[in-house]
Amino acid sequence: MCIRDREKLRTIIEVMKVEKSDWSWTKNYYSEEAQQTINERAATISKEELEAGQHAWTDLIAEVEAAATHEDPASEHAQELAKRWKALVHEFTGGDAGLHDGLNKLYNDPTHWPKDFKRPWSDRADRFIRTAMNCQA
Repeated sequence: MCIRDREKLRTIIEVMKVEKSDWSWTKNYYSEEAQQTINERAATISKEELEAGQHAWTDLIAEVEAAATHEDPASEHAQELAKRWKALVHEFTGGDAGLHDGLNKLYNDPTHWPKDFKRPWSDRADRFIRTAMNCQA
């Protein structure tokens, strides 16, 4: 597993811990095989890697939030943000289709999220980054 894959996974795990929420509900979105993969990968990630991944996501989300207020999703900068977003997602999934599928199911099903769960980016940023990713060839 590459360092970036570890960073992405650590970021997600750390965010779950930092929020101090019961994240067991997220398991419903992943197959048993995907859950096992997450657990195995989580065991190999250092605290430093986890923090670096968390910072990468925090920085990227802030940039996407800012860009979503005034930029065209097809702009060069927006496309660079979309590439970075996809790269961080790939770091978590490691190219594993089961992890990717579960992650997509999770973030595309807000009606079943616990009331205290809040996506770490706004609806405006979500629309922006999705549009930007759809502009890519």
